[in-house]
Amino acid sequence: MSETLGAYVSISELEHELVLSYWPERFALQWSQCGRIPDVVAVYLASIGDGAFTAAYLRATVGYLLNELVENSVKFHVAGAIRIRVGFHDEEVVLVVTNQVTKEQKPALAEQFAELLQGDPEELFLAKVEGDEDPAGQSARDDSRLGLLSMMVDYQARLGWNFAPVANDDDKLWMQTMVRVPHRADQGN
Repeated sequence: MSETLGAYVSISELEHELVLSYWPERFALQWSQCGRIPDVVAVYLASIGDGAFTAAYLRATVGYLLNELVENSVKFHVAGAIRIRVGFHDEEVVLVVTNQVTKEQKPALAEQFAELLQGDPEELFLAKVEGDEDPAGQSARDDSRLGLLSMMVDYQARLGWNFAPVANDDDKLWMQTMVRVPHRADQGN
């Protein structure tokens, strides 16, 4: 049975959709080396555009957001392919990154995501940037939520997650992270 958190919605088809899959087991990619994939995707979206977004905005925004998502997927990935899906839907840029996590990881991840969704993003972001420790005693600088908070604060991104079973593997779940960025009038050229 799947579980959904936040602004995750099932979208069967995206306009100008691009889907990429890669297998970290076959290509030893460290999370700190993930910048090339978002660059390629951002250039693709900027080249085809949908008229609601400038090419410069797409390159900068998609490049940053997807880089954060890919880094997190590589950090928490346990097996199988990592799938990247991007495109446009209802005047939003939609990014979805899917990877496998263990069932043991899920409660902690879901708790972190719920804290992000229930708290004030700007207050949480400032606390992380200032280096405050969270209630569990984890240093903010060691926490992967800073990138997610930056998405919410700097890009007005809506975040959502979906956890679903992996067929024929009772110990793993598919985790889909969705980021939806609205058209902004101040996006620049």
